[in-house]
Order: sequence, then C-alpha cells, then structure tokens
Amino acid sequence: MQQFKRKLGVGIMKVSLFIWALDLLTKIISTSIGKIICGDTYMCAVDGVVGDCSCGFNTDMHLAAVLFTSIVFSLVLIISSRDKKSPFPMDIKNSEANG
Repeated sequence: MQQFKRKLGVGIMKVSLFIWALDLLTKIISTSIGKIICGDTYMCAVDGVVGDCSCGFNTDMHLAAVLFTSIVFSLVLIISSRDKKSPFPMDIKNSEANG
C-alpha cells in the first residue's frame, strides 16, 4: 500500500507539472477549457478589451489553482507513504532495567 501511494503521488505530480508547463508555453489547455465553458461568448470584447473575462471566468487562474492543489495532494501522498520509524528506538538494556 505504501508503494502504491508513493507511485500515485509521483504520477500525479508529473502529470500536473507537465500540464502546467504545456499551458505556460502554449495556452492550449486554458483556451480549450474557456471555449468549452463559455461557448460563443469566449474572447468577446468587454469595454474594448478582448479576453477571457467576457464570460466572467478566468481560466488561467482556475487551472493554476487546480494544478497547485493536485501538486500539494501528491506531496501529501508521497510524505505519508514514507516508512515511519520511532523517534525513540527501544533499547533492550533500558527496557529490562525499567521493567
């Protein structure tokens, strides 16, 4: 189970970072999400400014928030999959003397 959690965390992190880098370089993903959600109102001029604000949904920020959350979740999975060792290892001599 520990190995599965670690592999899942590493996989989620790799996918999230890849999507984030791809969107930073090409804007394909955020543009596609904006077109799906907003439809015909996507990239219409509002007060003379053309942008994705025309449908009231900033796709770049929402995508970044989702990817950041998934990276934090993957870090939690990776950290929780570590082997837990006792900070105070039991010393046989001390346990015999005390008990």
